Amino acid sequence: PDGLGVEQAPAYLAQVLEWGLVARAAGVVGLDDALRRGADALAALLDEHGNLPDIGDDDGGCVLPGPRERYACSVVGAALAILGAPVPEAWVPDERSAALAAPSLVGRRLERSRSFPDAGLTVFREGGLVLVVDHGPLGGPPLAAHGHADALALWLSVDGRPVLGGRGTGRYVGDPVGRRFRRGTSAHATVVVDGADQSVQHDHPFLWRTRARSRLEDLDLARHTLTASHDGYRQRRGVEHRRTVRLADRRVELWDTIEGRGRHHVAVVLPLRPGADLRVEVDPRCVLRERTDRHAARYGHPCIEARTMVAEAVVEAPATLRTVLSPASG
Repeated sequence: PDGLGVEQAPAYLAQVLEWGLVARAAGVVGLDDALRRGADALAALLDEHGNLPDIGDDDGGCVLPGPRERYACSVVGAALAILGAPVPEAWVPDERSAALAAPSLVGRRLERSRSFPDAGLTVFREGGLVLVVDHGPLGGPPLAAHGHADALALWLSVDGRPVLGGRGTGRYVGDPVGRRFRRGTSAHATVVVDGADQSVQHDHPFLWRTRARSRLEDLDLARHTLTASHDGYRQRRGVEHRRTVRLADRRVELWDTIEGRGRHHVAVVLPLRPGADLRVEVDPRCVLRERTDRHAARYGHPCIEARTMVAEAVVEAPATLRTVLSPASG
């Protein structure tokens, strides 16, 4: 109902929209409302340069010839132009829009924050920063095939450049170790408790043995603040993770609370995009470490080395850790 797809994989929604535009061009009627809602929702996720958050899987597929870089922006711009709605500022008419006979329109900058309660995504915009918080389900029922174990994960873009997010998709077959890592919690900007995934993966590359359930508890769009929690660690570790996020003055403040009992290893994971940097202030109880991961920028292509910052601590629950993120310069 809110326009975003049930798969928890926005890149796949872009493919669905493109198929819908092709069907509309072929004479299928009754699609305009769904196309408008989907395109408007995807547009709300884009940063000022048209980059889409890498949430869930993305197999790099498309329908029509056109640019692969910023694919979602290409599809969204064409859809909104055809439907007579405002297009994103980053959209440039291309082969795809020409094939669909989309008119050339001047785009507008997206400035307002939005929340999508059905999909469980909230977008905060402030001072050149675009922050997306995932507080939705693992993926679409019944399989959650394209979802990742990324409850309460962040995606951050600074002045049109993604700097923080997941480690991509890699490939579905032929690399089971890489597939397991990229679906796992430690490949996302969220919290890992006792080294375990929030949702337990199946040996099959699309299935799950358990599923974390997330809940949005509080939201203030005007103040760019939210609190959400998930129960993925309750049965196996006896704790729940609650995260409060605030975006203000070009800073992201995080309060990660581990509720329950016992002594636990807690890791606030911050996967940086290749070549990107962030200033990280950690809780006094944490040690900030750095590791090198393999980032899958495009499906099936060779991976690129990228840094992941990890703020680690052993705490007695209940405990709250505070982390502050800000651009490395500017």
